[in-house]
Amino acid sequence: MYKLENYLGYFPRQRFRKFKQNEEILARLDRAIKVCPNQERFWYFRGVILSKLQRYQEAIASFERSLQIRSNQSQAWYFRGFILLQLKDYEEAIVSFDRAIKIQSDKYEAWYFRAWALLQLQQYEEASVCFERVIQIRPDYQLDWFSPEDPK
Repeated sequence: MYKLENYLGYFPRQRFRKFKQNEEILARLDRAIKVCPNQERFWYFRGVILSKLQRYQEAIASFERSLQIRSNQSQAWYFRGFILLQLKDYEEAIVSFDRAIKIQSDKYEAWYFRAWALLQLQQYEEASVCFERVIQIRPDYQLDWFSPEDPK
């Protein structure tokens, strides 16, 4: 199995998250993808970086490529849904959140943002069910902490 660190230059995950040069990380990921085009983690992390750069269409394409390689990635489906929520494509965002939830039913963030998308579509009863599910999964979660503008 390929390790992401081998292609990005060695730095642990926590340093990757703190790394401020997103364009440089993106360039390294693109080089890694040229070497290992079927490594879903490279495509996933590429989508994360592109979303941080607010290059949403490219981010969606990267998440979709990652999901073509390995479709059971809850986090990739979640991020895809979150970006679609930003783009106000609520129906497609719900599809992505549903896929994330199918893989990981206790992913409260997916339930939460699924509810946000449903609210935008004025599907209040179904949104309420989703918010209730968030509270069942995570009783200490404060529903007003995050809005679609502030990803978890």
